[in-house]
Amino acid sequence: MDIKEQQYRDTYHTSLEQIRQKRKRDPLFRPADLENLIETELINEGNDWVGRGELFHITQKARIAAYEVALEEWMQDNDTKK
Repeated sequence: MDIKEQQYRDTYHTSLEQIRQKRKRDPLFRPADLENLIETELINEGNDWVGRGELFHITQKARIAAYEVALEEWMQDNDTKK
């Protein structure tokens, strides 16, 4: 596995676990908050005015993917509770 794959994988798993833990520990954290995090990351991804580099972009893509998966899990959890 090369450094890019490792960076993506590490960032993805860390970000996903952070959101899962935040859901457990923070009763005020809501799906809308996670949606806002996703939107912020998407905006940041599009604001490449400094030329952040390939590893930065990989990190952003992994974080966005993890947040989207976490949101989907959350929605499925809510559906199964109904």
